[in-house]
Amino acid sequence: MQMKQSKKKRFKNWRYYLLELLVVFVGVTGAFVLNTWRENRIAKTQANDYLKNIRADLLEDQENLKGNIDFLAENNRMLKKFLEARGDDWTTDSTRVVLANSIQLVAFTGKSSTYESMKYSGHLTLIKDFNSRTAIVSYYESFVTIALKDQLTIDWATGQIIDMFLEKIDMRLFVVMDDSIFDELSFLNRLNGLWALLNQNIEAYTNLLEHNQRLMELLDS
Repeated sequence: MQMKQSKKKRFKNWRYYLLELLVVFVGVTGAFVLNTWRENRIAKTQANDYLKNIRADLLEDQENLKGNIDFLAENNRMLKKFLEARGDDWTTDSTRVVLANSIQLVAFTGKSSTYESMKYSGHLTLIKDFNSRTAIVSYYESFVTIALKDQLTIDWATGQIIDMFLEKIDMRLFVVMDDSIFDELSFLNRLNGLWALLNQNIEAYTNLLEHNQRLMELLDS
């Protein structure tokens, strides 16, 4: 009789322990699932915030690129006209305007703060879509190439053009003191070099603008 009661008690204890283990398992699993859900929700919110900010940065970049392209294209058009068609119809004032505009260079400074934040915090992986993430990285890393081309043009203008201006032009008033400079082959070759570099910049800006627009379309799809 005592043995039966002992077995019955052990059976009850076993069921109790099993139930307790099950409760613990469900509690731990539920907490893990809830925590994972919460982390995924936070990550999704962060990703959406990043993408929203990147869209805003892309729109600002578009405006800057369009402005740079228009400015350089017009100045380069006039510079080319001066190099190819200059003659008696070119007044000193007209020449002065063309040359002054040719050395008014612009450089592209892209809005990359959001991308840099994502990159250095390790949050690029929050963008789950591989194509979108790859396109974002490709776009912003191309800023390095643009910066190099901008610097090359600036160095050429300051090192090859302005030094000759200092000899023949009053830079304070931008008055031509000796217009013989306009017939010097060395000077004309340097201007042609500037024209070619500016064309290269215009092409680079145009390609980046197209890249920008494709990325915007990808993020909006």
